[in-house]
Amino acid sequence: MVGAQGLSPCGLRSVRVQVSPPALTHSISRGGPNFGVGKHIIIELENCPFRVLDDLHTIEHTLLEVVKVLKVHLLHSYFHKFAPQGVSGCIIIEESHISVHTWPELGYAAIDVFTCGLVDPSSVVEFLKKELCAKRVSSKLLVRGPGEIK
Repeated sequence: MVGAQGLSPCGLRSVRVQVSPPALTHSISRGGPNFGVGKHIIIELENCPFRVLDDLHTIEHTLLEVVKVLKVHLLHSYFHKFAPQGVSGCIIIEESHISVHTWPELGYAAIDVFTCGLVDPSSVVEFLKKELCAKRVSSKLLVRGPGEIK
């Protein structure tokens, strides 16, 4: 179901998507030898506006939208605004976690999304680029589980 339309922090028209999460499950399904127990994506967002990265509400709202985009199960969230600038936050999901640290003075945000089971966290990279108005984004997807990092 599509939610209300509005302007993103970048001044671009955005549409919020409301997704009903699937029924809770506490078992972890392995996706085979190339999947491990889950996937962990490290996302580097650069050249973001200071006002976006320094706004606690924007960062918290954006990361909570990631929960909806991934269709994962929110357990807890905590965000903190630093003085003179910066925001850090962590969302604990049933499938693992999502974290963010911003350096508004550098126009830089570091975001980690770790999901166990069959959820693919790479689907949020473009969403985060748009929502945080990044001019440049890079990411690395890691397979997590016993053995060497792949």
